[in-house]
Amino acid sequence: MRFRTSQTAHGTTKWLAGMAVVVAAALAGCGARDQLHLVPATGLVTLNNEPVPDASVIFEPASVSGGKLATGRTNARGEFALYTDNRAGAACGLYKAAVMSSGALSSARNAGPAVIRPRDPSFRSDSQGHTQSPIPERYVSPEASGLAFEVSTNGSNQFLIRLVNP
Repeated sequence: MRFRTSQTAHGTTKWLAGMAVVVAAALAGCGARDQLHLVPATGLVTLNNEPVPDASVIFEPASVSGGKLATGRTNARGEFALYTDNRAGAACGLYKAAVMSSGALSSARNAGPAVIRPRDPSFRSDSQGHTQSPIPERYVSPEASGLAFEVSTNGSNQFLIRLVNP
């Protein structure tokens, strides 16, 4: 009987030690990749009721501990889809948003060293020839934009981002 009890105690100890290793590995992030649950999130960006093409859309979690950054890019009709960690969708939660136009960027081979040619005809140039974005500067920062949205599992998650240029 002693031998049997000793083996059972030894087997239990081995099992507990094995479980401790598995739990420690999971807590340290050594287990399977932590998959964040994402839901589809799309939308439309307009400026003075006109679609904004070729703009970056940023959804920043409203709280420091709540979620991950989600980003997207508008197409020619101002439509976008959000992506998180190169995966389609956004985590559920509250977000502050920002919109930045990238139309002023051009490749060096098309523009030459001293000239920046905008890809978007709505861009204007100042007196020194610098290209300016049609999107007002206040929308570039999630903290200053005043744009706030909630991504949820029970909503449509289709967002209309209305920008206004006074």
